[in-house]
Parts: sequence; structure tokens; C-alpha cells
Amino acid sequence: MSTRLCRALALVLALVSGPWAPTEAGAQMRWRDLVLTMGGSVEGYSGNFSAFAGPLVDSAEHVVAIVGELGMRGAVVLAESRTRSFELSFDGGMRQSAALGFRRQDHSPREWVGSATGRYTQSAGSWGTLLAQAGVRSRAVTDRPPMPLFLQPGYTNVQGSVGVLTRPFDGVTFDAQVDLESADYQSLELAPQLNLLDRNSSGIEAGVRWGGSSTVRNSAGSRWP
Repeated sequence: MSTRLCRALALVLALVSGPWAPTEAGAQMRWRDLVLTMGGSVEGYSGNFSAFAGPLVDSAEHVVAIVGELGMRGAVVLAESRTRSFELSFDGGMRQSAALGFRRQDHSPREWVGSATGRYTQSAGSWGTLLAQAGVRSRAVTDRPPMPLFLQPGYTNVQGSVGVLTRPFDGVTFDAQVDLESADYQSLELAPQLNLLDRNSSGIEAGVRWGGSSTVRNSAGSRWP
């Protein structure tokens, strides 16, 4: 597992374990959702990739993978009052495979996938609400097998944004947001162009909305670099 993914999952576990720590009755955190899933499958992969770039090391035309999966997702309200709220949602899992049929050795690829998002809202008096959000998504693969068993590349994506939403003025509401994003993809031997997806960007957006039962919103924004 990548260092960044370890840090992200450690942060999620630290925040999620908070509700079980002794606290005053009025300060208890509230779970909105918690789901644990498990599953298994047998998968077959086939394909002749020798014409693609010459024979690949330990590649095969037909392989079988026995797969087990474990996942967990949930949402917990960490703070809630009439003027502010903070909620954490997370979704993660592990997929372990036993891949059989390669020429030199069998492989045991393990995929880790996780995401976590924190959302904070704060009342700004009588004129509106302040909003903040931060999130991380990550994927890592160990013992990646050769073709034809293709596993998606690993990556780490971090995003954050702050914004404001005004109260209605004669039925019209205004909003604005500034966001930052950083993405780092782990290139593969056969696809070094994945490094072109790495990016650091920022953006700004402003909008106006109106309507009753049906709402119309117009917005304009810009991103750089």
C-alpha cells in the first residue's frame, strides 16, 4: 500500500474511532450510515498480447483469478448544532486475488481503494452560510501481475474547496466557491503516458439561482493552470 493511502486510511480510522471514546452525553457523535460488505468470485482472463509489444515477461494467454473482497462505507456526524455541522463520509475496501496460469510464477495481487470526505457548514449570521469541503481518493496495487490480468493503475487525488451561499434576496440566491486539486497517477511500464494525468489545479466559480418548486442556476467559472 502506498504511503499516501496509509496516511489517508489512518486519518479515517482515527476520526471514525472517535465516537467510541468516552465523551459527555451531549457530545456524542452520530452515525448516519455504516455498511460492511464481503464477497468472492472466480474470474477468467484471456488475450494474445504478444503482437502488441512483443512477448511480455511472464505473460500468458489464459489465466484464472480467485478473488475475495472486503469493503466498508459509512457516514458519521462529528458535530451538529443550529449554526454549524461537520460530517465525515468514507468508502474503502481491499480486493485480494490469487492469479493462476502464468508461465514463471503465480501472482497474488492486492488492491486497496479508499476515499474520505469531510464537509463543514457554518452559519454566517442572517446573510448566508459558509461551506468547506476536503477529500482524498486513493488506489494502490501490490504484486501487479502481467497481462492479460489487467488492474487499474494506482493514484492519489486530493481536493479541497471553500464557498459561501447567501440567503435569498427577493427569491434570488448567490453562491461562490474556490477549489484546489492535486492528482498523482502511478504510471505502468506499458503506459508511461499516465504521468500526463498528474496535475495541480485551482478554480473559482460563482452562480446565481432562483425559482420555487423548480430551481434554475446559472454559473460561470475558471480553472488554472
